[in-house]
Parts: sequence; C-alpha cells; structure tokens
Amino acid sequence: PVNASEAFRTAIISGREDRSKETSMKKTEQPERRAGFDSAGGGQEDDKLNRWPFAKEIYRIATTCPQNWSVRIGVYGDWGSGKSTVLNFVKDLAKKGNHLIVCFNPWQYQSTEELWPAFVQELYTQIQSHVGSLPGSKGVVCKRFLHGCSSILKEIAALDPRGEKASKIGLPLLKKYTQLGPKDVQNIPRFLGDSKVLILIDDLDRADPSIVPQILFALKEILDMPGFSFICAFDPEVVGKVLRKYHPGFGNGLKFLEKIIDYPRWLPPPSREDILRLARADIEKFCEFVPTNALDAVKDLLPENPRAIRQYVRHLTLLRPQIIRHHDYELNWPAILAADLLKVECPKFSFEFFIHADFWKEAAFAGWGSKKSEAGQ
Repeated sequence: PVNASEAFRTAIISGREDRSKETSMKKTEQPERRAGFDSAGGGQEDDKLNRWPFAKEIYRIATTCPQNWSVRIGVYGDWGSGKSTVLNFVKDLAKKGNHLIVCFNPWQYQSTEELWPAFVQELYTQIQSHVGSLPGSKGVVCKRFLHGCSSILKEIAALDPRGEKASKIGLPLLKKYTQLGPKDVQNIPRFLGDSKVLILIDDLDRADPSIVPQILFALKEILDMPGFSFICAFDPEVVGKVLRKYHPGFGNGLKFLEKIIDYPRWLPPPSREDILRLARADIEKFCEFVPTNALDAVKDLLPENPRAIRQYVRHLTLLRPQIIRHHDYELNWPAILAADLLKVECPKFSFEFFIHADFWKEAAFAGWGSKKSEAGQ
C-alpha cells in the first residue's frame, strides 16, 4: 500500500507492459470484436467528417486541467451526429497518452441500484488491469456478490410466506451493507499519480429517464474526485426535457445542465464536403456496383445527418440484384439514387408517389432509363 501510487505511475508510463502472462493469454484468446455497419469510428483513419480536431480539443480539456480538479465535459449533438465517434477518438488519444479510460453506457440499466454496482466494478476492473490489485477491490467484489444474494432472497421470500417477516427485517440491513455506491471509489485518486482517469459516458440521452438526474447529481457532488474527467455525450435538448419532468423548477433543464457540465462543447455540423466524403467512402466499400462519380448528381440532396447517410447506403445495397441484371446504358443513376434517397427521407410519401400511374407516364415521357436521356434530367 505504501508504494501503490508509485506502482500505478510506473505501470502507466511503461505502457502497461507489466501485465501478467495469464491476463495477456486471456486477451489473446478472446475473439476480435467485429464492428457493425453503423458502428462509430475508432481512430483517426476512420475520420470522414473532420471530427479529429474536435476530439483533440475534448482530450486537451480532460487531460491538461490541474490534477486536483475534477471536470465534466459535455459533447453535445443531435441523434446520429457522431458523438460516439468523438468518444472513440478521445479514447484512442488517451491510450497513446497513457491515461486510464473507463467506458460506461448507462443505457442498459433500469435503476440506480443496478447502475452504481456496475459502474464501480467497471472502474476497479479497468484500474486493476493496469496496476494489479487495489486496496478495497476484494470488498467491491464481495459487495457485488452479496448484493446479488439480497435479490435472490427477496425472490425466495415472495415464494415462501413463512420467510416474508424475516426478509422484511433482514433484507434492508443486508442491502445497507452490500450496496455499492460512489463512496467505494473515493479512495482511488490517491493511486493516480500524475495520470488522469477519463470516464466516457455515452448515450445518456437514451438512458432510463429515472436514472438520468441521479447520474448528473453524482457527477457534480459525489464523484467530484481529483484527477477524474467525465466526458458525457448526449443531446442536451432530450436530457433537458427529462430534467424538466423530474422537477418543474429546473425550467427547460438547460440552465440546470450549466451547473453540472463545466465545459459544454457542441459538435459542429459537418460540411457538405464532409457528408459527400462519408457517402462516397461507404458506397465504395459496400456498393461497388455504383459508379464512383454517380453521387455527384445528387450531392446537394444528401441528408446532413451522418447516421442518415449510413441508412441511405444500407438501402442502396439492396439494389445489387436488380442492378447486375442490366446493362450500363439502361441505368439512369441520377434517377436511381434520387429515388432511393426519397424512400429513405420520406418513406410514406415515396410509397404513394411511386405507385401513382401518372408519375410513371411522365417518367416514360421524359425518357428515364433511355440511352439518350441526359444525366440530371
């Protein structure tokens, strides 16, 4: 315990080379996780929307503040705007800077009783993966086990009326001493040395509304620990509505967020060039049957939301069986791409539009699909 701080610092600076062979073996045995089509970018090589400079700004705020500070940074943006990608970029930068990273997504928890045990255990797990066993870590594991036992006892009591009275006496006492909470992490800062712990909290706007206010309160009051930087990605409009419903005195909730978040940063909207770059990259990767220059005809119609672009490309992949049955001169790519874009952006309208007989008469008259029709007409 006397040398724990120095051991922590040494392990971080050395790039985590001192992990045990057993841990390394377990890691190598685990299958590589394959990212899905709509997954967030992982490193600078995945940056199609020029988000890397923004991620560097977030990383700089999180790591250059005084060591005795605890900061809360908000990465604000709409649904699908690329907030998760920014967090992944920050994670990549933090790894290279030998800082500790703990990724936490509250979306999967329904109550604070589920949330805090998972958070504390994840925090201890990440730190111990770098420096070995920490004082109090066994207590954390024991508490987690006993907390699970209390849930089992509650279910048994519900099945057996004879145990109901005993459960009413024993369960609250057991819960009191087995519940994990923020106090279990308050001793961690003394092991940090000059390193920072970056807590990346994603999808706060999609978490159960009942736990969102509790998370925000904890970030400001309970988890205000030196050396910790909390980076929270969410849509402030959505969270603001949750806060307003929780307490009318919070107004629209945005003013309350100003008391919690020390450094609010709005994700800048991508330029048209950025959106076109993302669309081209995905089409080249997943829709090789689409000519590389075909997208130019509809570039001004492309949606500005990156996730909507991904959805558009996903729809285009379904055209493959039809496209390969035709000659190049039979394909009017401006019309094809615009039609599919309409299906994605306005699904109900496009359905009614494309089944209308008058539309097809005018389309035939305009020469769509003929060799002589001009691109863009």
